[in-house]
Amino acid sequence: MFKAAATIGRRLFGYAIAKESLARSHAPLTLLSEDRELPPHDRKKAVSRSRELWHDFAIVTWAVRKHVDYVARFTFKSQTDIPELDAQIERIIHHWGKRGNFEVTGRYSLNEFIRIAEACRTIDGDIGILKLADGRLQAIEGDRIRNPLGVRENDPDWVHGVRVDNCGAPLSYAIHSRARVRDFQFERMVDAHNMILHGYYTRFDQVRGIGLLVSAANAFKDVSDSFDFALAKSKAMQLFGLKFRRSEDADPLTDEQKEFEKQRRLSLKGKASYMVELMPGEDLDTIQDGFPSNQFQDYTKLMIMVALKSLDLCYSMFDESHTNFFGSRAGIVQYNESCKQKREGNQNLLDQLTRWKLANEIMHNRLILPDKMTVNDLWFEWTPSGLPWWKADEEAKGFMTTIVSGFDSYTGVCSQLGKDFKDVILQRKADEEFARKHNVNLPTFAAEVNINMNN
Repeated sequence: MFKAAATIGRRLFGYAIAKESLARSHAPLTLLSEDRELPPHDRKKAVSRSRELWHDFAIVTWAVRKHVDYVARFTFKSQTDIPELDAQIERIIHHWGKRGNFEVTGRYSLNEFIRIAEACRTIDGDIGILKLADGRLQAIEGDRIRNPLGVRENDPDWVHGVRVDNCGAPLSYAIHSRARVRDFQFERMVDAHNMILHGYYTRFDQVRGIGLLVSAANAFKDVSDSFDFALAKSKAMQLFGLKFRRSEDADPLTDEQKEFEKQRRLSLKGKASYMVELMPGEDLDTIQDGFPSNQFQDYTKLMIMVALKSLDLCYSMFDESHTNFFGSRAGIVQYNESCKQKREGNQNLLDQLTRWKLANEIMHNRLILPDKMTVNDLWFEWTPSGLPWWKADEEAKGFMTTIVSGFDSYTGVCSQLGKDFKDVILQRKADEEFARKHNVNLPTFAAEVNINMNN
């Protein structure tokens, strides 16, 4: 009796997620790290599928570009409060960021490099950024980091081309070069302190990043295939068909009639998109329907909407007519919140690269710091680009209200707009002096504040 009561208790209590049911598939019982869940062969297929969609499917190409627009645009500002030092540091970073100075191939500026790096970690999962002795960088695409020959796939010291210690921290990276099509050749080992593996991580035990597109790759592929099938069906339905039918008891054609028939068909060949010649006694009918159907369009829309969520993109960004102004605005605000963590990853990358570059300049005596100041004492900021104005008058009044109410500051508001408040003040001062010099009256800053609050 006690045993029966215990059995009933287990059925009535506990977590439903752990209970088996014929209505759904059983949960896998193997708990692995992300790197073991996606072993090298499966990782290769996942990256290949994501790259295929990026190359061939316009919606994925657009989605990645839009994602990069929001998370990979920054401006640099030195903030040591020493004007001469700030100006020198900003000149160094500005010069370093130009094409030819920033990375080893000379093709990309700092801004272009960060955009492509973000696209790579979105599609491939991660990208290696190698720091060179001359102060430049070299990009190492993720598939070039792989286990050397002779290393077993389940070797605990190696994870997808990364040699790790007992805690999972990287010790070195095995870099390979592209020898031939689909072939890689071992190039060199790189110590972990000389390279940054920039990727997307979701778990503590994870060594290699996993791209954001992985969760939506199958959905995007299904939509892409359905577009191709729909287009093929649409073309087939639009074909203009001609059929020739001859009764079974018809007299055989003479040579003259055969020549005439041949010339007639040649003359019609260029006017008919599709010609069918039937055997005696055969006939052909065409099937037509309303296509594409509303159900097909609604399902395709739903699939796109779900797939875009892998990048946190709202559907109104894809289809501007999907909702009204306020719905679009609300979607953008929520999307901007989801971008903060992704921007932070790029800010951390830029901070590491900037501090490394400044240390390189100090080592070569191109940057002289004040006494007792080290590179770790330098303060600077990479500010993400803000959202553009939607309704400037209403938003400006809203910002001013938060400032006067004490819930925000001028610096905070300018940061949301991707600007530096000090730069805004200095630029306004320069504009006003220029206007006075040419006898043009501009409203002062204080006057504008009063006008906005009175309104």
